[in-house]
Amino acid sequence: MGRKQLVGCWGLAAAVAFVMTGCSAATEPASSASPATSTESNASTPTPTPTPMQSAESPTPDAITASLDGVSCDELVPSAIVDANFTQGAVPSDPWDGAAAALPDEPARLAAEAAGDDIACAWVFPGGSDGGVSVYGLTLTLDARDALVAELRDTAAFSEGDVEGAVTFTRVEAGEIASRTVGYLFDESVWIAFVGNSPVASFDRDYAPAMLAAIRS
Repeated sequence: MGRKQLVGCWGLAAAVAFVMTGCSAATEPASSASPATSTESNASTPTPTPTPMQSAESPTPDAITASLDGVSCDELVPSAIVDANFTQGAVPSDPWDGAAAALPDEPARLAAEAAGDDIACAWVFPGGSDGGVSVYGLTLTLDARDALVAELRDTAAFSEGDVEGAVTFTRVEAGEIASRTVGYLFDESVWIAFVGNSPVASFDRDYAPAMLAAIRS
């Protein structure tokens, strides 16, 4: 082999070695970039923190509980409602009897006797004529309420209604001078009993909404 050929071979070998070395140096950083990309991806996507489930029994802040605490007779039944459905200028008075004696239905009397009156209100005719309106507010245990409601439902004389989510029962009772309305309203543990000379339709229409506004305030 001549000297020029030997030099050419060595030159070719060096060129090939240089190209291979250059390719290797260029490709080696690419292989190390993958872990860095993975680390960056994990850092940019944090694992979400689980949100604890709210208990089904957690109280609702805006929940309204029915109560007779601090409720007056005029708040329970405003005089304007008595005037419109009984007689103009009705006079507030003390009830003649407690609920246990005044209510005409035996299941109601027994429930009232066990509970006792929280509030008792009455209105009479000006001048003391016969007739009037009596309203009693009582607090029952939930078992006592459910038992009384069940008995009233079994009494054919009563009509059951619903006023703003509260259960009502009404009936007309004949009297010697004039008929009178018997009305019962149940809202949670509160029971309001009504006996008076007012049209039966006025209990759900006028009396019950006013009662609910008072005990839910």
